[in-house]
Amino acid sequence: MMNHIFKVIILWILLLGYSYSQSISIPYTEVQSGQAVDIPVILDYMNFNNLDVRLSYDSDFIIPVEVQINNDVIENSFTLNYNILPLEKRINIQIGSLSDTLNINDTVAYIRFSVVAVAGTSSDIS
Repeated sequence: MMNHIFKVIILWILLLGYSYSQSISIPYTEVQSGQAVDIPVILDYMNFNNLDVRLSYDSDFIIPVEVQINNDVIENSFTLNYNILPLEKRINIQIGSLSDTLNINDTVAYIRFSVVAVAGTSSDIS
């Protein structure tokens, strides 16, 4: 019986590094309290050589653990840098290359969260 379900609704991520902001969707996810979950960062037909993502979260529900690049779709010339800022309840992610540009419609990274919420509660990540 799944009476310990914690619902996480991913609404959008603000992409920075351009002269405009763009939102992207990532999937609705249900997880159990105490579980770790990998949330994909998905780009929809984006062309980039440097990408900055700022993600805010509610630390009463989830705690970020790490960010991993998706090596299946990101070329070797691209590097991943990230900062988890617990006091600001924010994650900053940078993916970039000095020499290449990607046109991508796929998952570029995964953010691993530890779920700390009480069963039956939910929160948005933006």
